[in-house]
Amino acid sequence: MKPVPIFIALVIVGIALFSFSSLGNFQKKSSTPDGLLSDNQTRDIIDYPKVNNDNNNQAVNSAPSDAISSTSAVIKTEKGNIVLELYPQDAPRTVMNFTTLSSRGYYDNLTFHRVEEWVIQGGDPSGNGSGGTSIYGNTFEDELNPNTKSYKGGYVRGVLAMANRGPNTNGSQFFILTKDTPLDHAYTIFGKVTSGMDVVDQIQVGDKFSTIEVGN
Repeated sequence: MKPVPIFIALVIVGIALFSFSSLGNFQKKSSTPDGLLSDNQTRDIIDYPKVNNDNNNQAVNSAPSDAISSTSAVIKTEKGNIVLELYPQDAPRTVMNFTTLSSRGYYDNLTFHRVEEWVIQGGDPSGNGSGGTSIYGNTFEDELNPNTKSYKGGYVRGVLAMANRGPNTNGSQFFILTKDTPLDHAYTIFGKVTSGMDVVDQIQVGDKFSTIEVGN
């Protein structure tokens, strides 16, 4: 048998490597039988891309002088209102971040940039999931206490929680679950929808919320 020319051999090897790589990428997108992604894959979807955060000490900064808290808020959207009950007793710093940003008008005219069959996510000024900062400087710590009612209740339909890019990296982005979802306990739950889930179910990518009004 004549030896295979070096050029042809290299082409064959290249095609084989490309095929293997493509198969690997396809396998990473597989889902569980019920249509939901596995815990690790789901986390990748909810987590927004990394933002510049070279100073992790900002996670323990104190609240600013204009910080406020509340047990309720209303997200006003183009399709109707989403009424929220907030949990300052379970996640005081997270609720304070959300209500203070809301009172400042930080969320005004932002969009829900990500909508999946199980979740809607918003709160990013850049509109693509890559931005957002907290009232504490940049990011702040998780509030994941196993003894709280919200933690024990888990990630069920109507839950309001913080999106993050890993432990203690909360900024301004939040999400609302549209169905019970088997997430691990890595996202601070700080409220739930008490009225307007019909509105939540209608939200599409790019839908705006004109403002978030904080209750007394």
